[in-house]
Amino acid sequence: MQPNKDDVYEEKAKYNKDEKQEFVNGGNVGRSSEKVWKIAIVVLVVVNIILLASILAVTITWRNERAGEALSMKQESIMCLPCEDVYHHPDDVIQNIQGFEKRTEGDQYMCCGHASKHLDQLVSVYTEKAHQKEKNLKLLTSNPYNCKEGSQVVKPSAHLVGITKSIQDMHDHHMLKWNQTGKLSKLNEVVYEDGKVRVKSSGYYYIYSQITYQDHSDPSPYSDNAIVLHHSIHKEYNGGGDTTREKLLESSQSRCQIIGGKSNKTSYIGAVFYLKENDLIQVRVSHPPKLMPSEHSNYFGMYLT
Repeated sequence: MQPNKDDVYEEKAKYNKDEKQEFVNGGNVGRSSEKVWKIAIVVLVVVNIILLASILAVTITWRNERAGEALSMKQESIMCLPCEDVYHHPDDVIQNIQGFEKRTEGDQYMCCGHASKHLDQLVSVYTEKAHQKEKNLKLLTSNPYNCKEGSQVVKPSAHLVGITKSIQDMHDHHMLKWNQTGKLSKLNEVVYEDGKVRVKSSGYYYIYSQITYQDHSDPSPYSDNAIVLHHSIHKEYNGGGDTTREKLLESSQSRCQIIGGKSNKTSYIGAVFYLKENDLIQVRVSHPPKLMPSEHSNYFGMYLT
């Protein structure tokens, strides 16, 4: 049985219609995907432009700030002072603890810096120096010792050289008497009283004494092998109406330290003590006959520090 022509035409028309519809739908999907990609590309470009603009703005701002600081530093005055005026001690100049720029002008170091950075440090240094200068001035003007213009202040001191004799008392050893009229003997603002030096002004004094023992092989009352040679400095003061003696320094040496038929041994003692007005200082030894008869070997003195 042969198909009807009308049915064939109708079938072909239906097939062509379906094929056309499928083509149209495929074209719409392609155009939609292309549109999405275009939008994504545009968004990416915009984002990149924004990032580049931000980076450029930050860079320009930073450079402007640096340029402003550099201009400010150039316009700011630079102070240069001798380093000895900036620092208290030469070692501080070498170490440059404040970070100044050091320059050499001749044989002098100059410390330079910007006002904003070092002004506070300089004010602090100069304030401290001014305070110290005022303090020193007060000490100088309060000095109880008179001095004439063009002369130095004469401080209390004593230097007695050469032993004249010794006196033994019932308390302790022998007190030495000194040659106060010798060429090397000097007394300033103190008084020598029969072997003792009287202080007229209170203060811290360095007190010292040297003696030289000389041992002989010939027999003597002091030739016992067990003897110990003593050398000491004493202070006398009025303690509530009674005279009190206090030992300040002492040196002790065994005779066995002196070796040979005729040998010498020197003893030197000295230290700083606070003395009050009218205190008396004296030197005592245990065996005066063993002292070398030389003014250069035996002396006694003190001075106000």
